Parts: sequence; C-alpha cells; structure tokens
Amino acid sequence: MKSDTDETVLIVPAHSTTPAYVLYPHRFYVLFAFSFLAFNQCLIWLTFSPIARSTQIYYGISESTVDLLLNWGPIIFIP
Repeated sequence: MKSDTDETVLIVPAHSTTPAYVLYPHRFYVLFAFSFLAFNQCLIWLTFSPIARSTQIYYGISESTVDLLLNWGPIIFIP
C-alpha cells in the first residue's frame, strides 16, 4: 500500500527556460544521404582488399604500405 509520502509530484513551471527543440523531417534526409555516402565509400574501399597481395607484388611495396593505402579512404572521408 502506498502512502502519500512515497510519491513525489514534479511541478513544472509554466514558463520553462528549457528551449523547445523542433524535429524537422529534412534532418533525416540529410542523415540518410550522409550515411549512404559513407556506406558507399567504405564498400568501394573494401573491394580493393582482395587484390592487396597483387598490388604489393606489382608495385613492389611492403604489406604495411598497402594496408595504409587501404585505410586512406576511411581516414580522409569527406562526403
């Protein structure tokens, strides 16, 4: 059984100083476009991964250089 002392009533002032945030639908379009571009860019760079050994042999570079080359896309991604 609850008593009146167990419950707390929160009083919110009528003129609250907390700003009201408006959620605009076009924010989700921008979020979708950014997410799609990031996904597309990473997908393109992942297709380069299977030929890393061939790249290493063809250009005569070390494995760490090829790995760094594979990471440049995500490092400098600008949509």
